Amino acid sequence: MQYLKTEVRQRILTAAEQEFKQHGYMDASIRTIADSAGISLGNIYRYFNNKEALFCAVIEPLMSEIAAKIEEAFVVTDDTKIVADTVVDFLWANADKLAIILQGNNYNFDSFKRMLNDLAERTIEKLFATFPLMQSKIKNPDFTYVISSSFLHALNLVAFHKGDKEEQKRNVKELVTFFFEDPDQRFKDY
Repeated sequence: MQYLKTEVRQRILTAAEQEFKQHGYMDASIRTIADSAGISLGNIYRYFNNKEALFCAVIEPLMSEIAAKIEEAFVVTDDTKIVADTVVDFLWANADKLAIILQGNNYNFDSFKRMLNDLAERTIEKLFATFPLMQSKIKNPDFTYVISSSFLHALNLVAFHKGDKEEQKRNVKELVTFFFEDPDQRFKDY
């Protein structure tokens, strides 16, 4: 009986990450991945049942890493410039990893969106807890979920739009200001 080797598995994952980054999930070639990893096509199937299993093995650590970085980096602050700069710096530093996930199949992309929304919702709940007037007026139990979903959708539209890093920072700052600048003020006459 032959045993699976950790080193071979890692070569496959490294080659797969490059292939998925260049061609996306749909157009990625298992044959190209095998060639890049220096193994036979049939040998890949000893490690991964199919292309989807290989893709999941590539993106699951990326998703976990991104989630950890988001939780670590996004400390609630009232300075919208710092928040905007942090968001854009994070997106630019992780563009390759995000591209692999975003080019995946619908199930994986939806899973990533749910994970991001959960993180954003927890962060927004912490932020809104510091605004007592707003807390006393909002009765909708899904309010933070709706705000986090809306914010992430708007961020996706702005952050992946063409432009240099400074332009993206300005655009993200506008969003952060619109969504989160002095929420108590918005609810004072409500």
